[in-house]
Amino acid sequence: MTLRPLEIKTAKNWYLWLWFSPVFTIPTLLFMENFRRDLRNLICPDYSCPRFLQHTLPYIIIVLLSACLHLILLVPALDKESSFVRWHGRQALLLAGIRTMIALWAVLSNDLDVLLLAIPLLIIIWLVGNISGTKQASRGQCSLMTWFGHPIPPIAIEHPNNNELAPSSDPDLLVKTFRFSPDSQKRKNALEELKRLGLVEPFGNE
Repeated sequence: MTLRPLEIKTAKNWYLWLWFSPVFTIPTLLFMENFRRDLRNLICPDYSCPRFLQHTLPYIIIVLLSACLHLILLVPALDKESSFVRWHGRQALLLAGIRTMIALWAVLSNDLDVLLLAIPLLIIIWLVGNISGTKQASRGQCSLMTWFGHPIPPIAIEHPNNNELAPSSDPDLLVKTFRFSPDSQKRKNALEELKRLGLVEPFGNE
């Protein structure tokens, strides 16, 4: 069983949502802020509730409601056809969950210093998480899949002489593809598979 290029492309494309999700979640958060007082009145109409219920809980609800936009990632996370897409969907959900937890931490702390710390932290996770996830998908890798002990199928590579996909576990074919294929992406994939099979010794800092 091999990893098809379509699976790699699908897994990679889902990270686009994590790249652009702040464009939707942040305005949703700001919009919901307009209803915070109404929400507080609904939770505690007589204003005799503890501070947590009056002030903190409405913020928590607002953050969670805006984070619900990430539930679209359940589509790849529940994919029945490709385990690679499924695990990348779960990894993307995990990244979205971490971002949500940091936002909740800032809200629950009710501290300006924590809020000022949370903002750059969210930006760092947004950048590092998305770049790492996209690169992993492109290379046919998935950290979450590896952590849970699930083997990642080798990447299927097009035969240099025709359009059929050939199993990348064939060392002779991999060498032939790397040496003679005019397609740079195919040569790169062949080299990656040779490295995966332990047939290429890394040099320098590779």
